[in-house]
Amino acid sequence: MRGIGFVAVLLAVSGTAFGLGWYLAGRTPSSTTGSKPTSSNGTSPVDSPVTLNKVVAQGWLAPQGGPCNVIIPPGQRIERLLVGVGDSVVKGQTLLAQLAGDPLLDKQIELAESRTADTRRELELQVLQAENQYRAAQAALETARLQLIQAQQQQDFSVEEQRISQAEAKLRRLEGLLSDETTARLVSAFEVADQRLELEGAQLQLAQARKIADQSVAMAELAVANAEAQVESAGKNRDAAQDALASMRSAAIAEEIARLQRQSQQVFAPQDGTVVRLFLKPGEAAQTTPLLQIGDLSRMECVAEVVDRLAGQVQVGQSAVITSPALPSPLNGRVTRVESLVGAATLVDPSPLAMVDRRTVEVRIELDEESTELARRWINLQVNVEIAIGSSRPEG
Repeated sequence: MRGIGFVAVLLAVSGTAFGLGWYLAGRTPSSTTGSKPTSSNGTSPVDSPVTLNKVVAQGWLAPQGGPCNVIIPPGQRIERLLVGVGDSVVKGQTLLAQLAGDPLLDKQIELAESRTADTRRELELQVLQAENQYRAAQAALETARLQLIQAQQQQDFSVEEQRISQAEAKLRRLEGLLSDETTARLVSAFEVADQRLELEGAQLQLAQARKIADQSVAMAELAVANAEAQVESAGKNRDAAQDALASMRSAAIAEEIARLQRQSQQVFAPQDGTVVRLFLKPGEAAQTTPLLQIGDLSRMECVAEVVDRLAGQVQVGQSAVITSPALPSPLNGRVTRVESLVGAATLVDPSPLAMVDRRTVEVRIELDEESTELARRWINLQVNVEIAIGSSRPEG
């Protein structure tokens, strides 16, 4: 029994030492290649820096900027899904899905459209009536102006004035004959009086004609003024009716509200790109997962998780080679961004010596055109990444 216990203790100690050795090996910068400078006696100084020519990391392939998650409100049920994986979509134009909505919504839209049409017809009738009233007022104004002209023309009293002038001349001649002793016997006082009455009658007729003509002109001017006021009023009514027809604000708002309610049941593409993944199916209700993902596959990138202690060696513009057994050939790209946030690694390193609790920094690598053609078929594929340090390029 003691022998068995001794062997167990020996095995435990050996296992601990072996595990510690693997752990220390994992702490060795296995994600880099290079050599340490040695002294003349072949030993390596403890404080000598490590010279690197590449940084090795794990990463994944993704559309540049990452895929876009299309989110719908929780609890909304998918009535129809109108796109599939690989379909191209256009921002604001491609309808992705139809959500199940209120069955009365279509009837509300139909009612709003009917009310809008009724209001439009009523306003069009009011515009027509106002236009007719305006035209009638204009015609009345023209008639009143014509009557005014006629009334003004009737103020020509030349004939009456000529009759009075002749009557006055005749009366003076008769009075002259009557006052002359040699001719007095030729004219009687009765003839003079009769001529005087004729003159007074002509003067009275002229006065009455002037009065009637002045009254006619005054009435015509008043008619013109009233007709102008009618034209102005009819014009304002016509303009108001036309403005009401052009705006139709209340009816338009009601119809717009109904349409927006229906539009809220439709999901359109938020950006240009390609559908890369579906999360929900028709009949399912949204919870916390998105409806689908859209990515711009015309520009692909690799997101590499570089160990934090090596992230300072990576610079924008450095070249990188991406490999995977799933790829027919290596992919090439250049570093475009080194993120500043340090976090836990999300990818599992396939190396058994890799650290499990390593902290990493995301490095974004834009792929060239030829590599993009290969990478767009393998979104989220985990890949091996080698980033060249300095001027050297990593080997494929």
